[in-house]
Amino acid sequence: MTIVTCNRMLVNYLATTTPGTISSAALGPLSKIAFNFQPPKEGIINGINWQTGTVVGSPTIDIRLETVGSGGPSGTLFGANTNVITGTLTSNTSVESTLTSGATVTPDNFLWLVWAHNSGTSVQIALASLVSQMQVNYPLISTGGLYSRIAGRLPYAALRYSDGTYWPIAPGGVAYGVGSTTIQYSTGEEGLRFRLLHTARIPGFWSTHDPDVNITYSLYADSTAPNGTPIRRLTVSSNQFFERSAVVSQYNFSSPVVLEKDTWYRLVGAPSGPPGTRFNITTVPVAAYATAIATDHMLTRSSGTSWINTPTILPQIGVVIDGLDDGTGGAGGSYSPIDNILIG
Repeated sequence: MTIVTCNRMLVNYLATTTPGTISSAALGPLSKIAFNFQPPKEGIINGINWQTGTVVGSPTIDIRLETVGSGGPSGTLFGANTNVITGTLTSNTSVESTLTSGATVTPDNFLWLVWAHNSGTSVQIALASLVSQMQVNYPLISTGGLYSRIAGRLPYAALRYSDGTYWPIAPGGVAYGVGSTTIQYSTGEEGLRFRLLHTARIPGFWSTHDPDVNITYSLYADSTAPNGTPIRRLTVSSNQFFERSAVVSQYNFSSPVVLEKDTWYRLVGAPSGPPGTRFNITTVPVAAYATAIATDHMLTRSSGTSWINTPTILPQIGVVIDGLDDGTGGAGGSYSPIDNILIG
């Protein structure tokens, strides 16, 4: 099975928060953490969203976009004033750092994002600890001189462009989000509201639910009322599992279904027993930040006769694609077979 980069949420399942420490007391006044990247698109990067760990002694940090030096950041800004000194930081907080001047970039550029100690005692920069290795540029840490690698880590960070969109800083995705990581099914239906960028054939879906009780999943057209007539429906029985925990599992419908591009759908679950069984989520600070994880992907919940959508909560639920429209048109269409792709 091929897992493609459009499903950035999968890295969340493979990561835990491991802070890298910047401290003037322990590491010296030139302490830095840096990460090398290529811009995901052409435009102007005007801000960085990132995450603190433990903060001590009212610190501030110089957030910088630098050019590439020999094996690390050059110390030279990528463009005039492409940095900002933060205000006083607090522990375990999502930080929105707007650069003094935006960096005009193209996808073939190479840049370094640098967190450099500026004042105060210490601040931890939240990093994701990867369970499986992949070919990425790991963060570097400097203790006042030469850089050394922080193996198996990616920063909790996203690039903000001047058009208001957020993009991942690492190819293949990186762990995002703050706050709650799980949510409980209620007695109604809840799960995912989504739409696809391409018309595609869907044989099934994936979910991170904890199967303590039976869960009935329904795929609805967006306008369908709760408990209405589904496009597809599947009950996942609790007794089919040897162990029950919230991990990524794939399920198949009785037959594939074609979902149209730019069209909203809902994939929601309903428990057979009392509330308590859970599924994983990612919570983001603002709705626009969700675009750095998964486009047009949000929590939806039944409130009886209608739906309530929450764009800042992203369920770790999605569809599996086994064919894309080949674009030839004609009655019935044609779908080119591909390896299954998990889309979140």
